[in-house]
Amino acid sequence: MKMKSSPFVRLPKLASRAALLVAVALAGPAVAQTASPQEIPVKTIGRVYLSVEQMPQLPTGGGNEAIIQTIQNSVAKSGMRFDKTAKGTVYATVTVGSDGQLRDARIVRALGGGCDEAVLAAVKKLPRLVPGRQAGQPVAVALSLPVPFPLPATPVSKAE
Repeated sequence: MKMKSSPFVRLPKLASRAALLVAVALAGPAVAQTASPQEIPVKTIGRVYLSVEQMPQLPTGGGNEAIIQTIQNSVAKSGMRFDKTAKGTVYATVTVGSDGQLRDARIVRALGGGCDEAVLAAVKKLPRLVPGRQAGQPVAVALSLPVPFPLPATPVSKAE
């Protein structure tokens, strides 16, 4: 009598659970084949990206560097009291929504001396940004903004 070939692996009755797990792991994932592959749409409601094909930027362009320069200029012109001799970097994060609106601005690494408060106020004053894009669609993106201190002696122009 001929035995039918089976896609299943036959294990001895006394096989341990570990041997069974190894056999399953080596067999690999089971993949169902269909006559025509179809793309399944993925919904990303509430997803915030860290990196996308096109990162958010100011309406005037310039990328992340222009955003940081704008923050530095705003801090310098704000009149807020902060330690002008402070050396280091304040790290701020902000979420840019799919509509370009800023939300959830906060300081994730502080420097002290009033620098943190000045940077946070400047981030909150940023204009609406051009939203980030992934696969051609506007998406929410979390931006990390390292703002170095001391500030430049003269405000940096956006044209530079």
